[in-house]
Amino acid sequence: MKTNYPELVKTIEAGIATGLHPGAVVHVRQNGKIVADFAVGAADWAADTTLRPDHRILWLSAGKPLTALAVGILSDRGRVSFDAQVCNYISEFAGNGKDDITVRHLLSHTHAYRPPRLDWPRMSRDQVIEQICHAIPIKGETPGQYAAYDPQSGWYLLSEIVERVTGQLFHEFVKAEVLEPLGCHHASIGMDADKWTAARQAGELAVLYDTTRAARERINLGVEDGHFNEASVAQWVGDDAQRASAHNPGGGSIGTASDLAALYQCLLDDGKTPTGAHLLRNSTVEEMTTRQRIGMKDHSFMQVVDWGLGFLINSSRYGATMDPYGYGQHASDKTFGHGGMQSSSAYADPENGMAVAIIFNGLPGEPKHQKRVYEANSALYRDLGLST
Repeated sequence: MKTNYPELVKTIEAGIATGLHPGAVVHVRQNGKIVADFAVGAADWAADTTLRPDHRILWLSAGKPLTALAVGILSDRGRVSFDAQVCNYISEFAGNGKDDITVRHLLSHTHAYRPPRLDWPRMSRDQVIEQICHAIPIKGETPGQYAAYDPQSGWYLLSEIVERVTGQLFHEFVKAEVLEPLGCHHASIGMDADKWTAARQAGELAVLYDTTRAARERINLGVEDGHFNEASVAQWVGDDAQRASAHNPGGGSIGTASDLAALYQCLLDDGKTPTGAHLLRNSTVEEMTTRQRIGMKDHSFMQVVDWGLGFLINSSRYGATMDPYGYGQHASDKTFGHGGMQSSSAYADPENGMAVAIIFNGLPGEPKHQKRVYEANSALYRDLGLST
């Protein structure tokens, strides 16, 4: 199948040759049909193993929409409101004058508090939530009027809301209510020790590499006893610390590229699962995947970026050559999605009927990744004849 995508394959192979990544997995659906499902390169440089489409790879921030969808499901059930104050669900969050911050502010990255440094996975989940609740507002800024991408703290709050409303562990709710209905049986937020060990021994996991350094350095997938660990942790950690990171709602998801694309196919299908059941109402899908935050400068990315509720909307309309974690040169204006830190690009393009997941297993640093993902997505559209 990859012979049908010469420009995209050339882009991936060029990155392999220059040491940006061992390889990449590509899964694309167009108008509900799988049109690309292939891998290029190695799953692990050290072991010299070939990368396969069914390899599970960390999604990092590309998994954040799972948290957003969990909140959306509870909104449809009348148990959470996007416009309710966060302190309605987490009373202690109101401290230091944060009582006006809403669920919508968290999902659109407009909460206007200063995110604390979260020393996970050495902190327990309770310590993480406590630290966030002690955060202070940004002086002179108003929630809803100040934009800054928050990679961690807001997602922990959202996951805590899910836990307190449902009485279920967050990762178990997502597995039962989002991933299983979508048919993503091998995807999860974190992995238990025995499952991680079994998957590793069976050769089901691809390795992420830190390629910013001269030496090829594997990024940890686990601690010594086999527990799963989120990729940006660059050293082994103890069992207590592990429990805090194993189900990180902002970056601990793992699965195949097919699993990731399935999420976007559901949203293109008006919230329907493969069996025809509704994961979300049509109106909720519309609200979450269209512009809710418009024309605001993002103080993390330092340029204008539009957001839905948990999804980054194509912001090329503002004239930047390469949008941070954008969708390339040819994506339609309504394209929405979420990338993973220096690694993956996942999105839906409603006008072209596309659900896309491209996952690189090398983290080369932000500038090189932004160039890589821009070129890869642009090449995909040209290979599909969609560049006009």
